[in-house]
Amino acid sequence: HLRQKVEAIIQLVGASLHAGVPETNLAMLVEAEQIAESLNDPVQIARAQLSIGRVHYIGGNLKEAADYYQKALFLAQALGDRRELAALPGAVIGRVLFMQGRFREALQMLNQAIPRLAVEKNQHELLFAFIHRGIVQTCLGHYAAGLSDINVNLELARSTRDQNAEVMGHAGLALAQIIAGEYAEGIASAHEALPVVEKSGDIFYRYALNAFIAWATTGLGKARESLPYWAAAKEAANALGGRLLLVEWFAALEAESLIDAVDPATGLCRAQEALVLSKNAESIIGEALAERAIGRALSAGRDGQQEALLHLKRSVEICEEIGARFELVRSLLAQGAVQLACDNRTEAASALTKAQAMARECQLEREELIAQDLMAKLRLL
Repeated sequence: HLRQKVEAIIQLVGASLHAGVPETNLAMLVEAEQIAESLNDPVQIARAQLSIGRVHYIGGNLKEAADYYQKALFLAQALGDRRELAALPGAVIGRVLFMQGRFREALQMLNQAIPRLAVEKNQHELLFAFIHRGIVQTCLGHYAAGLSDINVNLELARSTRDQNAEVMGHAGLALAQIIAGEYAEGIASAHEALPVVEKSGDIFYRYALNAFIAWATTGLGKARESLPYWAAAKEAANALGGRLLLVEWFAALEAESLIDAVDPATGLCRAQEALVLSKNAESIIGEALAERAIGRALSAGRDGQQEALLHLKRSVEICEEIGARFELVRSLLAQGAVQLACDNRTEAASALTKAQAMARECQLEREELIAQDLMAKLRLL
């Protein structure tokens, strides 16, 4: 009876992962873990821990998610289990590493997990692993390889009629396209998935997709038009308790929208929130995005330009360290623009020349044009 209760809780939480409040799901799973421990059933303990990790992950608690995934992985290795516990903890740890911006480590974990998931014929998790690997490769600047991973598996999801995997495929495609500067295409991919999400009641993806559209709309230079989408994302997040996966990314990106569409002071407050969230989640990429937004907001006031440069320098350093090539271009552009405003011609020329060359390499057309415009202004000084 108790084993059946543990299994029922794990299944129930799995079915409501994207539509249930994380705190409610956690309470049930902690009970399941305690029952499994009382039964001295290591397989069920590991499965409960894996599920607790998933709920923390969806709730944006990346450190806690990683801790539980590591516990499950340790038990799985001790058991020598060849079923779902053999590869799944490694795959989900790879996702956490990606969300934190530890892209090279994430790629390594996903590369190790994918062949094992294939052997186990765990089709659903294999699709998710491929799509995440595609996004990770994109973050590292390998967009063609990333796009290949995502598109192949999106077609596979369609053929198997796995609706959840198909939505994840569209969301993953949208995210990769936006990171790679294909903003209009990213918006189209997100819009393609939204009707399915609204029909299924998947609140998490409603949140993520609206935020992706807001991000891309700002990327197109239409920050004011992004605001309703940020509001829709926030409304969906509040329905699940307010804090969700990618919260630190989105806070920093929303800050950039607010800088352009409302005022720098409002954007600065949001960017500072993003920095705190990023540090709490140990999200390096979130920190890079927040530092860039803080720098941009501070640079709007003449008295804050020197402080702005310190934040932008930090953003550039982080992007270089983690290999985030597309975001490095954007941070270099912001740095170059502020150096130009400070009449630091040599430093501005250095940042903008590097940004322009990298934008061309990465095929970031809009960013390359911005670099060209700033270089032209520099030559006129």
